Amino acid sequence: MYRSVALTIALGIAVCGVCLFCCGFLLQRQAIEERSECSDKSNFYRSTDESLRSLHCWYPAKFKKAVIILIDALKFEFTLYGPPWDENEHYRNKMPVFSELFAQTGGEQTALLKFLADAPTTTVQRLKALMTGGLPTFIDAGTNFYQTEVREDNLVNQMFRMGKKAVFMGDDAWVNLFPGKFTRAFAYPSFVVKDLHTVDNGVLEHLYPELDSEGSWDVLVAHFLGVDHCGHWLGRNHPAMAAKLKQLDQVIRLVASKLREDTLLVVMSDHGMTIDGDHGGETEDEVEAVLFLHAKKPFLSAESNMTAMEHRRSFPTVAQVDLVPTLALLLDLPIPYSSLGSLIPEAFPGLTAKHAKPQELLPLWLNVQQVARYLGQVPNSPLHPEQRLQELRQLWDQCLDNPPSAEAATKAFVNGSLVFLKDARHAAHEARVWATFDIPRMYTGLAMAVLGSLLLVYLCCKEHEETGVLDILKSPTGPCVVCWLLMPFSNSFAVAEHMVVLYLFQTLLASSILFKGPVTLSTSRSRALALCVAGILAATRLSAVFWRCREEHLGRPCDESLLLKSPSELQSRGLERVLGACGCALLLACAAWPARGAARLTSALAQTGLLAATGALLAHWLVQLKPPATVQGLLGSHQELLPNTAMLASLALMVLGTLLPPAQPGHGVSLLPAATLLFLFTLAGESYVPPLCLEAAALWGLIKLWSWLPPTDVWGPVLSWLLLGQLGFFGTGHQTSFSTIHWKAAFVGAPIDQPPLTLGACKVLLNTFAGPLVAAVSLPLVGNMFSLELPCCARRPFLPFLAYCVLLLLQEQLALHEERDRLRDDVGSSRMAKDEIVKRVWETRDQGVAKKSNTKIELAKTRIEPTHTNSQFMESIQKGELYLSQQFQQ
Repeated sequence: MYRSVALTIALGIAVCGVCLFCCGFLLQRQAIEERSECSDKSNFYRSTDESLRSLHCWYPAKFKKAVIILIDALKFEFTLYGPPWDENEHYRNKMPVFSELFAQTGGEQTALLKFLADAPTTTVQRLKALMTGGLPTFIDAGTNFYQTEVREDNLVNQMFRMGKKAVFMGDDAWVNLFPGKFTRAFAYPSFVVKDLHTVDNGVLEHLYPELDSEGSWDVLVAHFLGVDHCGHWLGRNHPAMAAKLKQLDQVIRLVASKLREDTLLVVMSDHGMTIDGDHGGETEDEVEAVLFLHAKKPFLSAESNMTAMEHRRSFPTVAQVDLVPTLALLLDLPIPYSSLGSLIPEAFPGLTAKHAKPQELLPLWLNVQQVARYLGQVPNSPLHPEQRLQELRQLWDQCLDNPPSAEAATKAFVNGSLVFLKDARHAAHEARVWATFDIPRMYTGLAMAVLGSLLLVYLCCKEHEETGVLDILKSPTGPCVVCWLLMPFSNSFAVAEHMVVLYLFQTLLASSILFKGPVTLSTSRSRALALCVAGILAATRLSAVFWRCREEHLGRPCDESLLLKSPSELQSRGLERVLGACGCALLLACAAWPARGAARLTSALAQTGLLAATGALLAHWLVQLKPPATVQGLLGSHQELLPNTAMLASLALMVLGTLLPPAQPGHGVSLLPAATLLFLFTLAGESYVPPLCLEAAALWGLIKLWSWLPPTDVWGPVLSWLLLGQLGFFGTGHQTSFSTIHWKAAFVGAPIDQPPLTLGACKVLLNTFAGPLVAAVSLPLVGNMFSLELPCCARRPFLPFLAYCVLLLLQEQLALHEERDRLRDDVGSSRMAKDEIVKRVWETRDQGVAKKSNTKIELAKTRIEPTHTNSQFMESIQKGELYLSQQFQQ
């Protein structure tokens, strides 16, 4: 009784410590809820600026209306039209509308821009940034699933306050983020990723009638989800993606043909997608979105008017937050108070003209004052806007006071303002205000978690008297334990954690055998031992085939296997994969089949459950090979029947397995681990059944190995079990990044019209931690497969699982703590590096133009916003700089 209470207290201390650490680490960023008003212009204009005033809010509107089409997850690459003409890449050359409109109207009416998103590239965070002009934080990604009203000032709120009638149709996230702000809203559920057409067809049902009744709206917002859903469910290189892109191409054509002179068309996307259709991280595929501006009248800078071929080779690049001030001033709205965006120069020709009038420079001056005002309200801001603003005010006064000879002052004012806005955004990225941490709470939680974990180890060692803490450190297990605990404190090891864990496991296995000492075994047993060790090593190494890349692995040899693609893709050999998964499930069912001599009722229940779970699972996988239309014809609205049957039967077997003793040597697999595997097979899908089987085979091999060579201490098996569980996490296609979360698991067995959100989240969690869960529920087998007596905390089914989770969480907290400091240091250095690179490129360009006085050499003026900089990017820039220098010298 005393030991049970002590173990519970120790476990409670560790869990409370982890929770306390999370409360200090996962804090929401501070939000300033001030609102911009039309009356603010009295503070922005000087008393001598009366000639600039007019009957408008902040700046005269260029357009009275706007049609905003947001195509979720439309990667910039999807909008290009031209070579390579590869028919196997279904996402290429399916939207020629952008190139055709540019060729027809020219650069003064049409612009196609790269639209860089800030991580995390999740939809709700991108919508907030596109409307507020602010920057998200890591923890904000969690609000993607429970959307609450945006408290900061935003474009939708300004439209509402200014009396503009905004009509929305599409993703229901908009009505959750901006409730009551739309005159009419036609919202559709956004989490049914299986459904590629319901949301888009609903948008089209209302879009065309609204376009025909222009008097009933001022701003029209249409959010299409088909591209995003197709990417999540089928991947971006799928015939369904080609069909969806062609459909949207026709939509944009029709909308453009219906535009009037006073209406602006904005086509944009919130983020891109990886080859698997995922997003959430900060890779180039995920952050490269698209922004397309089009109108019936000229409104763009003449300098951007280049030929269609030149436009395809070099595209202006803007940040997504830059849309907010640009769209606000084009529609005569106040710039939202907390916006950090800068004006897109292409939309305001005066910013690029050599002889600009003060009226043409006024938008930039308003933008500067608005950002400076906001930064002045931010506590602990690293940028001091007052001094910089005073310098710019002097330049602005020179532009006003001496217009005839103000060319130098105008150029200095524009350059200084753009630099200030860029620095402000950099400072916002680096400022602690965006992700405030409660340091005392974090350290207290970390100390409690360490204390609770050490107390658990002490209690287990005290019960197993022949093994002490010092004995653990002196054993072959000790160095591996130390390395495993210290690993999160190294950035390189954290990024390559999957390889480090594999190395530690194999090292621990080899050291356990080498330091075992002389053991007398028969020839047959020696051969079996060698085969067992070889099988364990092969199983763990083969699981690497199913590893997925994370963002930091880009540029390295990290090719993902074809086995990870959707079975409906012709190139992915779906039939062979499904047959392999079926073989694994049948083999597991045979291994867990009740032995002769078992109780008749228990045996009958177990056999029935195994037949039901395995049969439903095999049928579910085989049905998925058929096209969606065929599946709909076969099962109709009961498509969730097969996976639900498999999961319910597996759950019943798990309950039955907890009531039965673990299997003894020679009597097959214990029912509880087998039922857990069948349940996880359903959530993992046929692609990740083999790695789960490989993990189970390695676990079984370890038990056999220890039954022949009993370990000298009990902690070697426990640590091996822990490392093998972590290998299972990576083997099932996961990494510690958003883009590797398997969102499809949420829709297994869920109704297609509206899947339950809470149940779906539980399924995603079970899918994510399937590997560690298999190791945890099978840990009690260690003490039953051979005569070695493990500590009592390892013999009970639930306590080892909880302790196992505490150890994993403890290591993750150490990793998060180190990652926080690393990110804070790296952001600033990476941005400074990119600024220096861009400066050097422009200096090279200027030198070349000076040398070639008789020949006009122009490079496309691409505005490069700060993003993640890596060695590959720097090397490519340096090569480009060398090439340009050689060309200019020639």
